[in-house]
Amino acid sequence: AGEEITTLGRGGSDTSAVAIAAAWGADLCEIYTDVPGIFTTDPRIVPQAALLPEITCDEMLELASQGAKVLHPRSVEIARNFGVTLRVRSSWTEDAGTLVRSPRLGTGDRQQIEIPRFVESVSLDACQARFALLNVPDRPGIAAKIFAALAVAGINVDLIIQSVQAQQGIHELSFTVAAAAYDQTLNLMESLLLELGGAILLHDPQVAKVSIQGAGMVGRPGVAAQMFTTLAAAGINIQMISTSEIKVSCVIAAAHGAQALDLLAEKFDVAVGPPEQLGSDRPVSGVALDQNRARLAVRHVPDQPGIAAQILQALAEAHLSLDVIVQSQPVESVGEIAFTVPEADLSRACQTLTAIAQQLGCGDVVRDRAIAKVSIVGSGMSHQSGVAARMFAALAESQINIEMIATSEIKVSCVVPQDHAIAALRAVHQAFTLGGDRPVPIAGTL
Repeated sequence: AGEEITTLGRGGSDTSAVAIAAAWGADLCEIYTDVPGIFTTDPRIVPQAALLPEITCDEMLELASQGAKVLHPRSVEIARNFGVTLRVRSSWTEDAGTLVRSPRLGTGDRQQIEIPRFVESVSLDACQARFALLNVPDRPGIAAKIFAALAVAGINVDLIIQSVQAQQGIHELSFTVAAAAYDQTLNLMESLLLELGGAILLHDPQVAKVSIQGAGMVGRPGVAAQMFTTLAAAGINIQMISTSEIKVSCVIAAAHGAQALDLLAEKFDVAVGPPEQLGSDRPVSGVALDQNRARLAVRHVPDQPGIAAQILQALAEAHLSLDVIVQSQPVESVGEIAFTVPEADLSRACQTLTAIAQQLGCGDVVRDRAIAKVSIVGSGMSHQSGVAARMFAALAESQINIEMIATSEIKVSCVVPQDHAIAALRAVHQAFTLGGDRPVPIAGTL
């Protein structure tokens, strides 16, 4: 107001520009910055990173939430919600930059741009099968072996979760496939057991995956907490959890699928069915690295409806932002829930989790600062088998151990040791041949 100078902060100008474009009903908003556009990864770490001519808003949201810094996530949320296409280009050249494509039919209300609706639809896949491998040796190459075998057999894997079990040196791998592939997958997994040294195979031929779709969910744990609380109130137990910027999914008993769908549609007052999505032929559009994360795990969590909801609700009330959420397979009626949080929030998150864990009768809360998260993002990966296997193989070939895995339809994230972060990013980027013909000079800060 008047002659007062307002400092918007990082991302403030991006968000303001897109909000104005949305309010005016503009078809295009151009963002001029000090870099040529959106790259396949950080060119300061991988000089061969290529400039992307275009990318979808969903892909951009995932990359931004995983550590890419060209666009602020909130600006991409607004563009996606209001159908505004973005063009990111350099202030110093006439080059076209990168086009960030939005769905044609936005779901936002132009009268309430800053009161976003984070959930826009709910959906159900009632024809999935679940597999869990317990006591898997915790060493490089195990995940690559398992998922390469599935890829060779032409079995498309949906969700993948890896968590570390309480016993040192072993971990757990859980995944889902189409119910029609259950028999083939079971035969394959049984043939692999001998190579996995004492691993235990659990399987369920019929489970359901219920999901809420929207934008900006990772930074708002209250959204997932509402979902979990709604399911818990109906006595519906959650078997697996998958989170991303655009979707939160829960694997539940097949018998509860239709009920869960109706309850969530009523809770969030949204339609049933997936939203409009923009596809891509590329299985992977970009690779992101986040070195500012820490891991927390709550041990010996009772396997009861509502426990995960109460834990997430406590974190939401403390205004703590979660990223990866991994729930292990219960053994003797207890399991583990692990999270990644911003490193700056670690102490506060640990205090909050310790308090709620004691209240719920859980075990210890353990934490680890020495981690990093490398992620691949691509809207085409859900239609192609073997994408995750290629990522796992690239890490294994570099002798990089995977400590956690979490996936969604367009993202695969692996938590790796902090001292292997840069090597992991470079190995994965090279594995998907995302590099350009020549290094691109970068003058900006990304």
